[in-house]
Amino acid sequence: MTITDQRGTAAPMKKMVSVIVADQQSGMVRSESLIPSMGTIPLHVDAAPEILSDGKVRLRFGLSYDLPMENQPTPAAERVAKTSVRENLSLILESGKPMLVTQSADPVGDRQVMVEVKATVLK
Repeated sequence: MTITDQRGTAAPMKKMVSVIVADQQSGMVRSESLIPSMGTIPLHVDAAPEILSDGKVRLRFGLSYDLPMENQPTPAAERVAKTSVRENLSLILESGKPMLVTQSADPVGDRQVMVEVKATVLK
């Protein structure tokens, strides 16, 4: 999966997470950073694929991604420390074909987060 995180007109930041999971099993990735003023910032991904009879992949997918805010021109008392994205989806994907599955906006600012998922059947 690829997470594209864009703030305003700044260049987008991309984060890529890969996990190989057996048919009808589950896998997870847990990545965290500790920022002393904000605590732990997670990037968690859960995936549970099922290969269907037509070769497509049914994917149960979860994402937990916190977006720390940096360099805000607003007074400290009014700053947003972080925005959280929580997603839980069931998808039908064609093997090897990426799909944009979510696009969310920061509820306060001009930040966008897009998530693209690709499931590839390995033989």
